This record gives sequence, C-alpha cells and structure tokens, in this order.
Amino acid sequence: MNICRQCQKQFDDNVLFCPSCGNKLEKQNVQVANNIICQKCGNTLTSADKFCPKCGEKTPAFYQTPMVNNMNTNVVNNNQPIQPVNQPYQQNMNTNFNVNNNSADGILNKIKNEYFCFEGRINRKFYITRSLIIAVVVMVLYFIIYAATTDIFGIMSDFGMMLTLIVQLVGTVAGISLNIRRFHDFNKSGWWILILMVPFVNLYFSIKLLCIRGDVGTNNYGADPF
Repeated sequence: MNICRQCQKQFDDNVLFCPSCGNKLEKQNVQVANNIICQKCGNTLTSADKFCPKCGEKTPAFYQTPMVNNMNTNVVNNNQPIQPVNQPYQQNMNTNFNVNNNSADGILNKIKNEYFCFEGRINRKFYITRSLIIAVVVMVLYFIIYAATTDIFGIMSDFGMMLTLIVQLVGTVAGISLNIRRFHDFNKSGWWILILMVPFVNLYFSIKLLCIRGDVGTNNYGADPF
C-alpha cells in the first residue's frame, strides 16, 4: 500500500502519485501476521527488528523502544519516595521560633537579674538608673490603670485597685532588691535596709547609697562593680 502524507489517503502499489495533490506516494508499512514490510526495500521484517537486515533502514520498533524505556523510567521515578519540598521552610520556622524563644528568655533573665536578684553588689550608677526606671514604669502603669478603671465620677473600680496594689508590690520588691545589693557594696548585710525606715537616720543612708562609692575591691558579697 502507498500513502500520501499530505492527504493521508491510501492507494494501491501501482499508483505512484497522489491524484488529489500530486505529491509522490510513500510505501506504508504493512503488517503481515507478525511480520513488517520495510518501506524502503520491501524486505520482510519481524516485530523485534530495529533495522532492516537488507538495507539498514530504521523500523518502527526502533522508534517504539525509547518510548517504552521512557515510560518505564517515569514509572520508576514515580515510585520513588517524594522528598518534602517544604522541609527548608519548616527548618527556618523552627529556627526562627527557637531564636524568638531565646530572645524572650534572655529578656526575662535580664529583668530578673537586674530587678529581682538579692545577691551580689551594684554601684551608684546602676542603683540610680534602675531606681529611676522603676519609678517611671510604676507611674506610667498607675496612670494607665487609673484611666482605664475609673468611672465618670473619678472612682476607681475594685479591679483597678487590685491592679494598683500588684504594681505597687512589684515595684517595692524591685526597690528592695536594689537597696540590698547597694548595701552589699559597702560590705553590709541586706538587713540594713530596715534602717531606711528610721526617720532622719534614713536621710543619711539614702545620701550614702546615692553618692558614696562602695568598697574598693572584692568583699564578702562579690567583686567590685566599679
């Protein structure tokens, strides 16, 4: 059988040109049982032949084999375990989460060590600056609580009074911590803070804590904070 590639029409072997378009016809491979006819020389081929033994022309089996191999390769690749694409993203999230946790822990530890620690020594600069910070924070919190919990007549609610007491308690504990460590700087026990409750005498010790340098060098409560 001959075929016209342009019109896709089949003709007998004795017809050499297409009656419709005039193009030269090409021989079409015809399967006879399990055999194939070479379109170049007409030699009989088997379905396993990739090349014609007579003329060396490529057979349809030659073009079908790579397709089968590619299909098999795709099947093998599809059977392979799929790697998680979002693994680097998850690792970044975990890393960022850990960094944020470490930062939060560092801030909490810094607040604890500076305002709620009762061991060691502090110098005058640390004592003055931290005392001012406590005073400012307490005043700001008082103002916020008052503005948020008072009615139009200026009467604070019970909840506002409770918050005020909590702020006052926390500020007092932080102030006691600073005074105890400041007395340690003079090599004195933290119980000396009780003397700050004595009228007139407390004025002297308050000026001393603010203005006078502590012990030079190491004492019973730690190294010199300068």
